[in-house]
Amino acid sequence: MRLPSWRKALPWVLLVISLAGNGFFFTGQWFAERKRMAPEIRLLEQVNMTDSQRQAAKEARKEVINLLKQMNDRNRPHFDRFWIEMAKPQPDREVLDRELWAATLGRFEVQRQISDETMDFLGALGPDQRAAAVSLVRGRDGFLPGLLMWDWSGGGRIPRMPGDRRDPPPLPIPPRPPAP
Repeated sequence: MRLPSWRKALPWVLLVISLAGNGFFFTGQWFAERKRMAPEIRLLEQVNMTDSQRQAAKEARKEVINLLKQMNDRNRPHFDRFWIEMAKPQPDREVLDRELWAATLGRFEVQRQISDETMDFLGALGPDQRAAAVSLVRGRDGFLPGLLMWDWSGGGRIPRMPGDRRDPPPLPIPPRPPAP
């Protein structure tokens, strides 16, 4: 019995489709990895820094990563208690609000420390270096936002959807702890 020609070619067509899919997948992974590391590499390579400034940038980055890890560790119990309460048939909204507020304040304190760390680092740079570093850190690459059809003109905030009338209430700003 003789097979039609498309049946003979089917395994080869499937192989080509599979290889093309794998190629797109691995290329996407490569682009994602490159984008993830790009800001630090661009900062160290494109801003003309001295060796001591480069070392200070690396130490500032390590400190920021350390602060973010500490924030996650400190906020984990709040989120655990939040989800335990959420799993109850009748969750207590006061408990939910208290745990979310505690996690929000913890995140705010870490963001304040990160901004202090960033200001200290930028303060050690010259005016031209500072301008270049800020433009690199603030700048958005056009590839990903264009791909996602995202409007970055608002500073990267999530755009409002039509009919979205929710305006969050203003949060009180906690006082800054006294400097040691």
